[in-house]
Amino acid sequence: MGVVAGSVLNDCRALAGSGSMLPCQEPIGQRSERIEAMMQELFRLHDLNSNGTLEEVELMKLNEKIAILHCGEDADRAHVRSRFSGIFRAELDPDGQPVAYSRFRRYMFRMLDNLDNDEPTQAMIMEQFIAEADLAIASFPRSLKARPGFLAALPPPMPRPPQAGANFQAGGDEAHGRRLEDWLPAIPAPPPPAVPPQHRFPELRRRQ
Repeated sequence: MGVVAGSVLNDCRALAGSGSMLPCQEPIGQRSERIEAMMQELFRLHDLNSNGTLEEVELMKLNEKIAILHCGEDADRAHVRSRFSGIFRAELDPDGQPVAYSRFRRYMFRMLDNLDNDEPTQAMIMEQFIAEADLAIASFPRSLKARPGFLAALPPPMPRPPQAGANFQAGGDEAHGRRLEDWLPAIPAPPPPAVPPQHRFPELRRRQ
């Protein structure tokens, strides 16, 4: 999805200054049942936390893993994240806010129409997108697929001590005279080990 989406995005940006209606700006009508079902499946795969919206981080993370599948560990992850963050903000929401399926659908059909108006060809492209997304999720299940409410159930991170200096570390903070140990929760000392009966009162046993 990455190479195709990026090229279409660049084409639309290049033509955007003309002031006339562009192919990528035309209203999207009803499509066949088959390709509509494929679009819904692609959105479902991108909705990694299953909350019904597409988030900027989801688009970035999924396409980062797809790039790894294509290029291995040599994939430029920072470039992929930056690229798809730009696509999200240029085409879906300028503030990076989550978007509903309808906006995702509209953008994707604009992109497909710019590639080829032939629906069988569009279906082949969609099959490729779906296969890549599905393989990425299957290959990286822990880092991609999160159940609804999973993140909310995680314990909150420990708050940073107020006004701590940059040199705040174990043993003390020269700027504020506070120690890291002062901010950590108290850990109770373990109970002393139990003494076996035969080792109790050795002096008394010797006298007997």
